[in-house]
Amino acid sequence: MLIIQNESQVKPINYTKDLEIVQEVNGNFTLSFTTFNHKHNLGYSLIENETVINLDGYDFKVKLIHQNKDSKTIYATTTFFELRDTWKDDIYGGTHTFNEFITWLLNGSGWTFTIDSDLKNESKVISNFGNGSILALINTLISEYDCEFEVRTNNTVHFSKQIGGENEAVQCRYGNNIKALSHKVDTSNIKTRIKGIGNGITATYTSPLANDPLIGIRDAEPITDERFTQVDSLTEYIKSQLNDTPEVIFELEAIELTEKQLGQKVWLIYEKMNIEIETRILSQTKGIRNNRIVTTSVVLGNTIKKSSNDILTSMTVEIDQNKKEYRSKFEQTNERITLEVDEVNESIATLEIKADSIETSVTNLETNTNARFTVMADQISSKVTAGEVESIFYQTANSFTFSAEQINFNGHVFGQGATFSGNLETLQDVKVGANITMQGSNGGIIQFPATGCWIGAGNTGRMTIETWNGLMIAGPSFDVSNTTVVWGNNKPVAVWG
Repeated sequence: MLIIQNESQVKPINYTKDLEIVQEVNGNFTLSFTTFNHKHNLGYSLIENETVINLDGYDFKVKLIHQNKDSKTIYATTTFFELRDTWKDDIYGGTHTFNEFITWLLNGSGWTFTIDSDLKNESKVISNFGNGSILALINTLISEYDCEFEVRTNNTVHFSKQIGGENEAVQCRYGNNIKALSHKVDTSNIKTRIKGIGNGITATYTSPLANDPLIGIRDAEPITDERFTQVDSLTEYIKSQLNDTPEVIFELEAIELTEKQLGQKVWLIYEKMNIEIETRILSQTKGIRNNRIVTTSVVLGNTIKKSSNDILTSMTVEIDQNKKEYRSKFEQTNERITLEVDEVNESIATLEIKADSIETSVTNLETNTNARFTVMADQISSKVTAGEVESIFYQTANSFTFSAEQINFNGHVFGQGATFSGNLETLQDVKVGANITMQGSNGGIIQFPATGCWIGAGNTGRMTIETWNGLMIAGPSFDVSNTTVVWGNNKPVAVWG
């Protein structure tokens, strides 16, 4: 039943003819019909441009009306296309799964979605994703993920690598069990022979279609790819790149295809050229028969081949996923950009850029060690952690701060006003421009470990000098005029020069 909604008013539309619903694999979904001005046609007066018409759970918005005194002919498109007028300001770029991208994109839009399992968790890198209309961004996803969508009832959209799924392909023989309303067979782009050049090898593949006297040999542009070192592998590759299938479009009465899904595969046997072509249901047209919506005709067409670049990309992704040795990730929002590369179960390296900071880190998962370096406008810091042990370097415009169990300097160290917290050890000379001040509250000791000698001052103010092989004072004079000398029981023997 057709229901018209105009603001708060909801009424049925009766007295219609030529109702037609057309849905295509590329996402187009339209409704058209003619309705008549009748006293029992309660919704007739409500039909205006931009009103919403519901048919069995599908919503369409009226875009075009041809009206005369007694009738209106309506053309409407799915309300899903209204998302072209809804803008997404934010940025959600980087490496995300399809599910993550579409969840962010449709959040708050009024639309829900479903995704086939083979597409849901597939990841792609899309930079600067966002800042556009929702419909335009969906088209970006469709292009990047090489997938399709289908509008379903109750404001739901379904995404799939291929609409129609893996249902068993139907076999149709042109001129036998199908009747064409119209058809097009285009052989202008057919090629029947191709040459490949690899790393020191060459290969040639000729299609069986070359035996057709009306087609014959048609050479494709040679392919050069240095990755290939085996003739068999190169032959299989160039075979996959040869376009030896005519482009076909058949509009059919849907006698045997009435219950088949949009996008479902159909093997079309075209005996005039002695070929069997894999096609799909690219479009379905439905109408009203005996008060039921039924498929009245379908359009079959053969699938579009991927470009060589697309195939090479797919090969690379498949290899990486099978090995699962390295993974890379790129995320982008308005607030930050994050790059991450990890060697699975071994190490992770990350770079994060924000407006006020840049941070890099490397983590070794096996040794539980981590190094982190952070740059801000007013400071630089680095930290290395191994379990519970860590060392820290912190720098501002007027200070350096080190914190570690051990700090090693190799070479000359020059500084003014430097403060160290912890032990300072050097294996070479220490040069002091003026005073050496021992700041400990209990005094301090200057030690000479190699000889066992030391000079110490305790908290009583008394200084002690201890030697193991005598004390020698050298100089022109030794002044003890203001000092009281106290000798213990072991009075030393003074030796005067």
